[in-house]
Amino acid sequence: MASAPQEPNSNVPNVGNNDGKTWRMPNLPPQLRKASFKDMWRNDPLIIIGTGLTAVILCGGLYSMFSGKQKLSQSFMRARVIAQGATVALIIGSAYWKGLPALKQKQDEERKRQMEMK
Repeated sequence: MASAPQEPNSNVPNVGNNDGKTWRMPNLPPQLRKASFKDMWRNDPLIIIGTGLTAVILCGGLYSMFSGKQKLSQSFMRARVIAQGATVALIIGSAYWKGLPALKQKQDEERKRQMEMK
């Protein structure tokens, strides 16, 4: 299936592959664009720390498992589950906390609309 030639647009980069065909990357809203590590660290440092801690514990558990230290490996894997659960809880809590201002604004707008109708 041949694609139609696309006119150049400086806002949307072309991404090519080896056969010479290109496709357009979509224009994403600012909320969905890829954030830099600095932005993520500034916004959610505990999530970054929790993810890193989970990865370190996982690597320690895998190393101890392959070196034959079964009890230590089991302890690492239990700690990983706890760290992973805490990280997921932080992600959910952060999403809730960041959504609160929008929720409050929506509720305030609804109250104002109801007051105007009376």
